[in-house]
Amino acid sequence: GDFDSECIYDYKDDITDEYPVTEVAVMDMNGRRIAVFAETATFSVEGLPSGAYIVRVRTAGEGEEKVTYHKLIKK
Repeated sequence: GDFDSECIYDYKDDITDEYPVTEVAVMDMNGRRIAVFAETATFSVEGLPSGAYIVRVRTAGEGEEKVTYHKLIKK
C-alpha cells in the first residue's frame, strides 16, 4: 500500500486476490483496535498519531474469508 498526498492509505495493491474487501481494522502494536472501515481498502490515516500499526484486511469470496495483516508506519 502507499500513502498519497492526502494521508490516504490504499491496500488494493497489497491484496492479490480479486475478492472484495469486507473490513479493514487498524490496530496498535498491542492489538487494540484504533479504527475499523467497512467494505473499503482505502482509508485516511490523518487522525492517527505517528507510530507503527497493524492493519488487518478481511476479504470474502466464494464462501471463504481471508484475513491478511500488514504493517503501517506513520511518520
